[in-house]
Amino acid sequence: MKKKSKAGDSMDGWEAGFAEWYAGELLRHDRAGHDVTPVDWRNTKYGGMKSFKKFSQDLNERDLPPFHITLGALRYHPIKKLRRKYSLWRGLSTSFDLGKMPNMSWAVAPIQMQVITYTQDGKETQNTAAPEDIVMSGPTGERYVIRAAKFPKLYTRGAGDTVTPDQTPKQVALYTGPQTISFKAPWGEAMILKPGDYVVRDGDGYYRIAKKEFELTYNRVPNK
Repeated sequence: MKKKSKAGDSMDGWEAGFAEWYAGELLRHDRAGHDVTPVDWRNTKYGGMKSFKKFSQDLNERDLPPFHITLGALRYHPIKKLRRKYSLWRGLSTSFDLGKMPNMSWAVAPIQMQVITYTQDGKETQNTAAPEDIVMSGPTGERYVIRAAKFPKLYTRGAGDTVTPDQTPKQVALYTGPQTISFKAPWGEAMILKPGDYVVRDGDGYYRIAKKEFELTYNRVPNK
């Protein structure tokens, strides 16, 4: 049996049923006070399913919720990073060396390499460093990529090849949502966001800083 969607295109019966369920989920979260942006469910990870069986299996996996929190609606504050020093590390030759990077260090990528960011609460995201890009290692050993052209704008060189964060405030918000979500970071990879984490608005994009790592690298965000 085929049904017509509001857009006028044809859908199987299970698709129409799923679309109705998805709309109900959006409404439920909206009524609970969670800011949500409705999107066509076919543009979510469920859009490629070919059968209700596959849909049921995915629901049983209890993956991240199929709705998108509007990060732009969070309350942002101008927050500066702490003046903590990062020391140059010269031991980065291949991606196998990434695990040896000391905490609070920075290195120049000699070749293209994939950098996976692990915070104290697990995998956060991943990125690819091009040659001459900068790989940073934070206070808990979390590693992340900064593009070579952007690095001088974000860090100031000091004595002995140390760098300290630029003191231009960043727009930062505390995520107070009820559950873990996922969104696309400016570098095109999925990024996880958990209750109590922080979100930095970077131009038209956003990226997450885990709660513990944020408290070790940024000044405090006001409660109101």
